[in-house]
Amino acid sequence: MVPGRIQSVRLQADEPGIYAGQCTEFCGLSHANMRMEVVALDPGDFEPWKANQLRDYESPVDELPVAGEAQFIAQCARCHQVDGLEDADGQPIVARPDLNVYSGAAPNLTHLMSRNTFAGATFDLLTPPCRDEVWDSPPDTFGEKYLAGVSYECLNAVQLRDWLRNAPAMKPMYTNPEKLGPTDGLTRGMPYLALSEDQIDELVAYLLERQ
Repeated sequence: MVPGRIQSVRLQADEPGIYAGQCTEFCGLSHANMRMEVVALDPGDFEPWKANQLRDYESPVDELPVAGEAQFIAQCARCHQVDGLEDADGQPIVARPDLNVYSGAAPNLTHLMSRNTFAGATFDLLTPPCRDEVWDSPPDTFGEKYLAGVSYECLNAVQLRDWLRNAPAMKPMYTNPEKLGPTDGLTRGMPYLALSEDQIDELVAYLLERQ
C-alpha cells in the first residue's frame, strides 16, 4: 500500500494448535476475504507432516478420481500446480499462472486435503463438526487430529462443490475493467468454468485424494 515501506510480523506459538488471522494490508481484489491460519506442531508431529508434503505423487486408480485427474489437467492445471502430475507422454505438467492470472499466482494444490481451508482460508474443507474436533483439540492431541487431513466423511463437499460450480459468485474477484484498465486477457482470480455436475463430481473425487 505504501511504496518503500516494509511491514514485519513475528508470530510465536506457545503450544500446538491453529491460530487464525485476518489480512490487514490492502493487497488486492477481495482483500476483505483474505484470511490466514498458522498451524503450530510439536517436533514429533512436524516431521511426519513434512514427510507427507514431500512424498511422491500417486496417480489415482479408481474410475472417478482417474476421470477427475483428466478434468484437472484440462481445466485447472494451467494455473494450479500439482507436483508430480504428468501428461500422457510422461512429461511434468507445470502450471503457469503468470500467463493466465492477472496476479500471476495461484495456490499449489498438491496436498490440498492436508489443509483445513481453501480460497484464502475463506471457506472450510472440513464440515463444522470435524472442524470443531480439530480446532478444539487440546495441545497434546492436536497434532494427531490435524495430521489426519480431510477424509471423505469430513469433507465439506457443499462449499467445495459450490466453489467449483461458480467461484466468482462466492468470492468477488472482478472489478470494472473501465476503471482499472484492461487485464490483457488474464483472469482476475478464479474464473467461472461452466463445469457440469459430472465434471464437478470427478474433480471433487480427485482433489479428495490430494492428501
